[in-house]
Amino acid sequence: MQRYLISDELKEAIKDSPYSLCSLTKTLGFNVKNIFYYNKSINQEHLQKLSTFLELQDLSLETYEQDYARNLCILEHTLPIKPVKKCIMLAEFIGMMLGDGNIYENGVRISCDSRWPEYIAYIEQLMYHLFGIYFKQYQGKGNCIHLYVYNQLLVNKLLELGLQRGDKILNNVGVPKWIRKNEVYAEHCVRGLIDTDGCLYWCKRDRQFYFNFKNTCKQIYHDFGEITDALGYHFVRSTKVSYQLYRKADVKQFIEEIRPLKAIRAGLISSV
Repeated sequence: MQRYLISDELKEAIKDSPYSLCSLTKTLGFNVKNIFYYNKSINQEHLQKLSTFLELQDLSLETYEQDYARNLCILEHTLPIKPVKKCIMLAEFIGMMLGDGNIYENGVRISCDSRWPEYIAYIEQLMYHLFGIYFKQYQGKGNCIHLYVYNQLLVNKLLELGLQRGDKILNNVGVPKWIRKNEVYAEHCVRGLIDTDGCLYWCKRDRQFYFNFKNTCKQIYHDFGEITDALGYHFVRSTKVSYQLYRKADVKQFIEEIRPLKAIRAGLISSV
């Protein structure tokens, strides 16, 4: 598909429009923020949608020729990854990616809380054990630390395993079928989801711990409820984007069987 260089004229038209970047993204179905801030080019389909919606009749952009040889060279020098087999640790990693992870053009990123260094170390060890490569780190806003790696081979493998590039909400990503169909894989995927998008908190009134899970992606939210119900954990819908686990016996069972790292961190179970 033909691509065009993004000009200052196009950026000014986006900036001067009465729509926010977020609303344009939701309406048009692609990430307009990337076009405005990061990308050098835009494909013909997205340009046509944007031009039609904003009524940009006199806009003229130069064509952009993709350097495929250069891209192949980058791929050629990508560090090799270990042969990947489906296993419980891979299912947990997929859960982490569905929670706080993201796949973009040639990279993978997981966002973490810098106040939990043990979990950061755990994710790094898991990455090396599964794929034989290491994450790098950079500081985000506030207490956020981003673990990232640029590796096209890793990206391709994760796409094969059922993940998707880009915005999880817009793409409505869900838990891959190979995990949902296997009870053991499902348990470990839930562990990854709880340790990223879950919360363990103490209720003073009832004097017990509760679990909360929140995810604004409709499919992930649906799959989490369906999987935990099939596993016998009675999570209750508390809002359109969150579940709660209230029953004392269920919380105890969930901690003992799923063994989320947040429960280990709280001292409710040992790490052994």
